[in-house]
Amino acid sequence: MVLVYLVAISMAFSLITIVYISKKTASENQKWLLLSLVCTAFCQMLYFMEMTSGEPTMLSLLYNMKYIMKCFVLLCYWKFTATYTNLEVNRYVSYVLYAGVLIISFALTTNRYHGLVYSVGGVGEDYVVPYLIVEPNKFYYVIIYGMVWLTIFCDIVIFMRLRGSYGLERRRLVFMFFSVTIPIMGLLLQRLMNQEKVDIVILGMTISTILVLIVVVKYGLLDTVQLARDAIVDNT
Repeated sequence: MVLVYLVAISMAFSLITIVYISKKTASENQKWLLLSLVCTAFCQMLYFMEMTSGEPTMLSLLYNMKYIMKCFVLLCYWKFTATYTNLEVNRYVSYVLYAGVLIISFALTTNRYHGLVYSVGGVGEDYVVPYLIVEPNKFYYVIIYGMVWLTIFCDIVIFMRLRGSYGLERRRLVFMFFSVTIPIMGLLLQRLMNQEKVDIVILGMTISTILVLIVVVKYGLLDTVQLARDAIVDNT
């Protein structure tokens, strides 16, 4: 039951972070980071419900919704990264990403009819909480690869900006790098271990939320005045 309490605490922490960031000056940076955190909180809530449910149909529904939210977390964080680093993204690239998330959402929502994403092997009851026994199919790996490549692209954009940054800006970017990388490392670790008993990605998202709060509070990630000053310093 420790895991259940841990996820509940993580969800509460995410909500506190959301409230804090929502009170910051409205900006594109704030909007996309806030949306990413809202989706993170939804992921944690769905995982909490998943752990406290033992009914196969409900577990499958929650599992699907949880993966859809994971995709939206990453998409919103990508938009935040692009906005923060002033990256000019071709609108067609954005359209492709939006369409990809919608296709993934549709595939997961209708998986019970076609089984392209995964097959259900039953409900595991050999752990402290019930979990869905999943047998991944081809489209499942398409989703995983897509999430990994989008994370890598975020990391490349952050790293490119990191090379010419100093002081507070450099610290912000380092925190951003780890906050987007840790959850996807959890996803890869979970797949390498081939286990569904514990959703390591959700735990990684909790660490990321902590990093986001630190960089917002301590290093002024959403402080528009401070960011403007740093931009002037970097350009002189």
